[in-house]
Amino acid sequence: MLYFMRNYMKSFVMWLIIAAFVLTIFYAWGMKSARLRGGTQNWIAKVGSETISPEEYEKEFRRTMDQVRELPPELMKQLNLKQQVLDRLVNQQILIETAEKMGIKVHDKEVAESIESIPSFQENGAFSSRSYEAILAQNRMTPARFENEQRKMLMIRKLQEIIQDSAKVTDEEVHNAYVHKNEKITADYALITFQDHRPQDHPSEQDLEKYFAKHKDDFRTQEQINVIFSTITPQDLINEIRIPDEEIKKYYSGHSSEFIQPAKVHARHILIRVPDDAGKETEKASREKLISILKEARDGADFAGLAMKYSEDSTASRGGDLGFFGPGEMAANFERAAFALKPGEISPVVRTPFGFHIIKVEEREEEKKKTLDEARDDILRELSTDSGIKLARKKARLLYAEIRKTKDFRKTLEAAKIPVRETGFFSRKDAIIQGVPADLYKRFSEEAFSAGEEGIGGVIKGENGYLLLQVIGRSAPGIPPLNEVRAAVIEAAQEDMAKTHAEESAKAMVQSLQNKTPFQEAADKAGAKDIKTTEPLTREQAVISPDFTKTAFTLSMENPAAYLPMENGFYVMALKEKQPADETAFQAVREEMKKALLQNKREALFISWLNQIRKDAGIDVNQDLLDKM
Repeated sequence: MLYFMRNYMKSFVMWLIIAAFVLTIFYAWGMKSARLRGGTQNWIAKVGSETISPEEYEKEFRRTMDQVRELPPELMKQLNLKQQVLDRLVNQQILIETAEKMGIKVHDKEVAESIESIPSFQENGAFSSRSYEAILAQNRMTPARFENEQRKMLMIRKLQEIIQDSAKVTDEEVHNAYVHKNEKITADYALITFQDHRPQDHPSEQDLEKYFAKHKDDFRTQEQINVIFSTITPQDLINEIRIPDEEIKKYYSGHSSEFIQPAKVHARHILIRVPDDAGKETEKASREKLISILKEARDGADFAGLAMKYSEDSTASRGGDLGFFGPGEMAANFERAAFALKPGEISPVVRTPFGFHIIKVEEREEEKKKTLDEARDDILRELSTDSGIKLARKKARLLYAEIRKTKDFRKTLEAAKIPVRETGFFSRKDAIIQGVPADLYKRFSEEAFSAGEEGIGGVIKGENGYLLLQVIGRSAPGIPPLNEVRAAVIEAAQEDMAKTHAEESAKAMVQSLQNKTPFQEAADKAGAKDIKTTEPLTREQAVISPDFTKTAFTLSMENPAAYLPMENGFYVMALKEKQPADETAFQAVREEMKKALLQNKREALFISWLNQIRKDAGIDVNQDLLDKM
């Protein structure tokens, strides 16, 4: 059983990340963005006097990316992970500083109990050391780091509880919410389409010229450029990388601690759990029970059999087998007791936050250091990666200098046997640039559009290497003559006329319905289609869209009809019936609704409070450096 562990199983990580993102939806305002041209500030953001370093940001970003790589690309884009990670770090800094100023404390036992209660760390409803070990190995994180973050999360939770305690909900608010949720409406509705009101003939030349003169800016073109570019990556240069044997030996001697494999023990244990609310008598009884089991074990009974019979840990079915573990993987008391034993020895009773244990060590592996030959492949990978990055950077800079000298991008790159690609024309607003990695769209576009007369952009560093570019074509912005955009102007003019005529029909139909004309008759006169009647709707139900339902609930006997713009026309609706909420069912759901309303109020109160705190936090963002991360 690991006492504290840094990271989560994927389900838990995703919960934490999404929870953090939900927070930032509400709390991300108030940041000042700093464009620091020519500056060398080595911070991503400042929160008061505290800074968030590029290293801290990069580490958190990579950790987050590792956990969300399996998400659909569209969702990844919507999450805007780059900004969300920054917001997450800033929010945490503000909340932790505030909690510390308020004297909020989190004790070790609270941290341990919170970890034990996480479902991802349990098997069959009980805490599992094996799950701990697997998650630790999977996420390459230390117990100390997990303990620290878990402590921070609990501090924030305590702070939130303090702020939210003043929230109250009255009986009148609960009843009003019930009525709002449960009253129903039935409406007739029909669609008036743009297509049915589209003119069959093209506008006259005179009308077309008038329309174009009035809407010229709608046809204004943006500046566009065509760019050639090349990428230089470490992988492209793998055949040029040479690591001398002397460097391998030097690395081995200079990083000897990396090749030390710490001592490990293979142990079994028997756990008797102690409930969180256990009194002294319960603790005493649990200890005495384990002392009795210990006596059996020391008298020669099979330890694995005793574990299967008595242990309250998920390892019981395996005879209490924990496998091999090293320093820092178990609760401190547990670890000390285990490493003090020789193979075959059984410990006295050991207390941890999870209860009472006895431990039997099956075998030990003493600390040892990998030999140079054993470590050679690992060292080669490390040095090759480092050398590849340096070589790619050096080659990119040399090629850039040569391009500046020759003014011939294509010839220079082709001479170096590096492929040259072409984007085709694109504008600043284009979301995709052909052939360019998605993470470099923004920087690529900025560099290309800011290139001088020669069109040569600077060296761009990406996640997988370096990129060079040159602008080879430009299309100036402006308003083209009518003849060049005639087809587009005709299409736009006809669309506008269709929308205008359709809306006129929708308004006329609404007026007719308000004058008590039957719905079918009013629809036929307006040329409406798809005449239907809704089922009785609550505000939470959507027939066409949420806006349709919202508009339907504005209808009354005084204003029985309305129209709603849609993508392909206008929906016209008329009130058919309103059903009041069933008062006889109110009492059955009263308490549940009160809890939900109270929770909503608590969250709104905390958001409002945090918004005020953020105003005085002094948040600055080094946007230039963030863009380059």
